[in-house]
Parts: sequence; C-alpha cells; structure tokens
Amino acid sequence: TGGRAPAGTAALLRGGAPELLVDAAAFAARRDAAAAMLVARHLADPKLEVITVLGCNATGRAVMELAVKAFPGLERMLCYDPDVAAQAAFADEIMTTFSVASIIPPEPREAVEGAQLLVSCLQPAPPKPVVEPEWLQAGTTCVLLDGLATFTPATLAAAARRVTDSLPAWRAAAA
Repeated sequence: TGGRAPAGTAALLRGGAPELLVDAAAFAARRDAAAAMLVARHLADPKLEVITVLGCNATGRAVMELAVKAFPGLERMLCYDPDVAAQAAFADEIMTTFSVASIIPPEPREAVEGAQLLVSCLQPAPPKPVVEPEWLQAGTTCVLLDGLATFTPATLAAAARRVTDSLPAWRAAAA
C-alpha cells in the first residue's frame, strides 16, 4: 500500500515496509477493557458475582475476558444490546468460553437491576440515555466506556462509584 498501513490498523514502518501491524479497533477494545477492569478491581466488591455488560461487541468480549480473571467469584453475566442476534451470540460465547451463566434480558432495565458491576460499551452509542437511577442497586460500580451516552445525568449522580473513558465529556455533563 505504498508504505502506508491498511485502514483500521496502526503500523510501525521501517524502510517503508510494515514491521508491525495492529488492528486499531481490536487494540482500542482491549485497552478500554484493561483500564476498566484495573479500576473495577479496586473499586468494586472483590467478591463480585454479577456483572452487566451493555454492548455485546469486541469491547464487551474483552471486558469479560478480563473480568473472569479479576473477579474469580464471578458467576453470572447479564448482557444487553439493541441487536438481539449479537446479544444472543455474545451470551452463548461468554457461557461456553468462560463458564459464566449468561442471561439475555430483552430490556436494558432488566440487565441493569441487580448488577454489582455495570460496564457500558454500546456501539454505536444510543441516541438517548437508557440507564435510569432507580435501576441501580446500592453500591453498583459503573464503568462508562461509551462516553456518557448510556447514563442520564441523574443516574451518574446516583451511582456510588463511576469511571469514564472521557474526562472532557464527564466535566461537560457535570456542569
């Protein structure tokens, strides 16, 4: 490609030829998941048994891969995605790969209620927030990997512990 990396990849070029190619989307998903689980491990209950993942995609998969390592007592995952086929495939993959019971509620509220750790990584971000404050149980740790798109301002205020991947967006929402 004339010394350029293919679209969607980052490359280390030496002498005009690719030395290393990295799929940028896969790298970003794993980076986000690693940061999320590093923080969650310190903020969430170490005896965590239930995680909710909003967004059945590469980031959600990476989150679950690390969550089972960070929380050895993890027993159940609830997942939600507007794409019902993606949601079902994701739940099946998590159940067979990690031996974690996977539940696929039809509505986000049913996925959120009872979560000890809630990770949002919906892609594309929903047109309006979908998580309401009354859905959160006391002590839920919320990790926002899709900016602030999934949570209403009242939900952010109600969350006991929250982590985001966008400080500028967080500051804008807090104003």
